[in-house]
Amino acid sequence: MWGIFLGKPLRSHVGVFFDYMESESTNFRNLADFNAGRENAINNSRGSIRNIGFRIREEWDFLPQWTLAAGLGYEHSQYSIDQVNFGFTTGTVSSQASANRSFHNVAPDVSLTYHPTENARYWGRVSSGYGTPSLGNLTTSPTGLPGANNALDDERNINIELGSHVQLNQQLTFSLVGFWTFFKDELISQSVLGGTGNFTANADSSEYRGLEVGVEWIPIDGLTFSGAYTLVDAKFINFTDTIQVNGVGTNVNQDGSTVPAVEPNVLNLRTAYDHSSGLGGWVEVSWLDDYFVNNANTLKAQSATVVNINAHYHKDVKWGWVRFIKTFVQVDNLFDQTYMGSGAIVSDSTADANKQAFLLAPPLSVFGGITIGLF
Repeated sequence: MWGIFLGKPLRSHVGVFFDYMESESTNFRNLADFNAGRENAINNSRGSIRNIGFRIREEWDFLPQWTLAAGLGYEHSQYSIDQVNFGFTTGTVSSQASANRSFHNVAPDVSLTYHPTENARYWGRVSSGYGTPSLGNLTTSPTGLPGANNALDDERNINIELGSHVQLNQQLTFSLVGFWTFFKDELISQSVLGGTGNFTANADSSEYRGLEVGVEWIPIDGLTFSGAYTLVDAKFINFTDTIQVNGVGTNVNQDGSTVPAVEPNVLNLRTAYDHSSGLGGWVEVSWLDDYFVNNANTLKAQSATVVNINAHYHKDVKWGWVRFIKTFVQVDNLFDQTYMGSGAIVSDSTADANKQAFLLAPPLSVFGGITIGLF
């Protein structure tokens, strides 16, 4: 909606939403026969999530080159789940767990943008966000086994951001963004000593700060060189970790430790070419820095450099209802590098050699596809 406020243009946005999701699942014990065989059921659960909320936003051009914007979002989430747990060997009912939780979250934001030309923007923004636990988080106890975890709270954050986006000329575009995010009750996933599973806990407070840099250069029509770099420094500010050993918790102060599973440096470089005939392709190189996978910061995933390539073709046609055809072939991890795709946050109670914390990334993989546009 467009309007006028104090003689200056005002844009208003209003939206409401509602969604409902049902979930039912059964987990089975793995038979370990290399044929995806299964033994008796471990647990059966059925639950639902209801979300309802609204979002409003106002953008006011109070001066010819300045825009003040403010928004407010609200969401009410209702979680309900019942779970029946069975003995690993007997298959009989061993326990039951249920969760009925209600979360109310508000997310305001305000920003000020200076746009002296069509090709340049500079902004400052203060915003907030939130995250709610999943049904699985609420039905996995701190022992890592099926059970209630009703002590979990939703996480919240406040973000401060300063940024710029400038097109220096027809060929070169540059962007730079700095951010500082303050988390409260961040949802942290951890594994339990003995391999009984993972559970989710709240870290009282943590901070993420860093910057993002992006560059795009188009020396000739169709040819694009682009790069992006992200730096993140993530620290626990106030977090007492609870390490579970045989169902008994030991408190460990992790204040000042680096938040695990956060890559401190990521660099991406891409060269792409698209010809007027519809043929095109790109080569992408990504460097991922090493990162910690435990709260005590004694175990790291190794850094990796990965190369992906792509070739594609796009053609506009007039074949009855068909209007265009797109095809592609893509190769990921071209040199078949073995590296850690992600890490499971592990307990700090055992020697590093005994920890199973790493999940391998996919090996060399080839994909292809075709898209047909109709009407």
